[in-house]
Amino acid sequence: MLNILKIGGNEAFYILKAFCACWVVFLHLPGISKESLLFLPFLRIAVPCFFMISGYYLVSNNDLDRDKVIIQLKKVVHLVLFYNGLFLLWKMFSNYLLLLPIVDEKWGLMEFWLEWLLKGDNICYPFWYLTAYFQVLIILWIVSKLKILRYIYILIPILFVLSVLLNRYSFILTDQVLDTEISRSVLFCAFPSVLMGIYIKIQVKINILRNVSCVFLLISAFAYIELLLLSHYDVNGSGADYNMMTYPLAIASILLCINILSRISVSI
Repeated sequence: MLNILKIGGNEAFYILKAFCACWVVFLHLPGISKESLLFLPFLRIAVPCFFMISGYYLVSNNDLDRDKVIIQLKKVVHLVLFYNGLFLLWKMFSNYLLLLPIVDEKWGLMEFWLEWLLKGDNICYPFWYLTAYFQVLIILWIVSKLKILRYIYILIPILFVLSVLLNRYSFILTDQVLDTEISRSVLFCAFPSVLMGIYIKIQVKINILRNVSCVFLLISAFAYIELLLLSHYDVNGSGADYNMMTYPLAIASILLCINILSRISVSI
């Protein structure tokens, strides 16, 4: 059996990441209500896809590469410090222009920096992604050190299901609205998504991807049906980030990219 590791996948992933970047921007545009009916199922897979692709590239020789994990850790630390520092300077400059105190009082509180270290979103909200990825890399370094990767794959479906139950389908668990930071956290989004990317790179074989196009279309259809049902019954839960079909659609998109590139490579 031919492993997808030998095929590559870089070009297809570049295209998928470009789409995901557009979807993230489109998702945060004002007045998106009408457009969301057409694109929403795909807009929501952007973040899981980014994490899965990141996990995919942490593999070498059919195993989690500890050296790659360490290299990524160093890169992410630099990015976190640089961009948060840059945004702090921008906030200080903005405060100066608005005749406000240049240094916010909360910046001197230990709680503020502890929250920044754990969540990474109190200086600039989108930076939670970098913090979550950094935390995942630390976990993966420990996993690699202990050589327990094969034993934690079982966590992928469990954490994905919990992510959905704590978000759009939280009404199943409780009548209260939960904090969306719980379902978007490193444990319920970033970690299982990165782990899924690693699993795909190591375990998935090309020969089982021959019908992935049909599977992708089928999951897409279910995603739109789910969206219509949720809209019809006005089900909001504790957020609209993760529906039942969000993660399956993200996985199918990754596999579709790999399958398309493999066919092009074989034809050439």
